[in-house]
Amino acid sequence: MTKDQDPTPTQSPIEHLSTRTPEHLNTRTPRPREIAIFTGELSGDLQGAALVRAVKELRPEIAFWGMGGQNMRAAGVELAFDSTRWGAMGIVESLKLAPRLLWVLGRVRGVLAARPPDGVLLIDYGAFNARVGAFAHRRGNRK
Repeated sequence: MTKDQDPTPTQSPIEHLSTRTPEHLNTRTPRPREIAIFTGELSGDLQGAALVRAVKELRPEIAFWGMGGQNMRAAGVELAFDSTRWGAMGIVESLKLAPRLLWVLGRVRGVLAARPPDGVLLIDYGAFNARVGAFAHRRGNRK
């Protein structure tokens, strides 16, 4: 190493490398961040919408898609599934909805596999979302 190549006393040997920006190092075009968000009840729809609005205020480039109702749609969530009519109270109502929800669960799994998000957010709707969460975890969506 010649004297011209020696780092100055105030410069570390690798400091000159930090002047390169990530654009110089990454030749791929980064894709926008996506978060899949799932809820099936009005209370979750309201909470999800509030959360999406707050995140979009801080990070407007993050895209949200998933399952919810009109409040989440209004907040900017791309709804793959509209859960507006899926709320149930009691065992009898829940049992009536079970075949439809099992069909939707299969579709949700397909969409998660085809369009893997950067993160999965599950709000309420315990029995359904537990299955969605387990599937997402097995697929590697652990963020």
